[in-house]
Amino acid sequence: MTGTPQQASGSPVPGPDPAGEAGGRCAGAEAGVGGDTDAAAVLASLQRPERFARLFDRHAPEIHRYLARRVGATVADDLVAQTFLVAFERRAAFDTSREDARPWLFDIATRLLRRYHRDRGAAIARSARRTAPAASR
Repeated sequence: MTGTPQQASGSPVPGPDPAGEAGGRCAGAEAGVGGDTDAAAVLASLQRPERFARLFDRHAPEIHRYLARRVGATVADDLVAQTFLVAFERRAAFDTSREDARPWLFDIATRLLRRYHRDRGAAIARSARRTAPAASR
């Protein structure tokens, strides 16, 4: 399990702050145990981009299941990668008053899914026009 190391008592082990800021919290984040919320990870990633990997580790499997049920595993692999790329590029706009990034990530994934279906439909229509017999044109 990733996150803040815990003592047997459940309190954090003293040492370097995993969020990269004092007190285990990122400024402005409503942090949970040890500042290990999605909002804290996003804020930390603004200074240390590798911190964004926490969101991928936490939520990519769930986003993948959502997409794979709709388009299959292979296309879902690509859409998950695109989802997290878009999220990473737009992380400065994330509303850090919301601790959970899943609604934001699902919104991005859903928009990409719509675009995939729209583009796929347009490609099928173009292909049908090219392969249609000349008499039916």
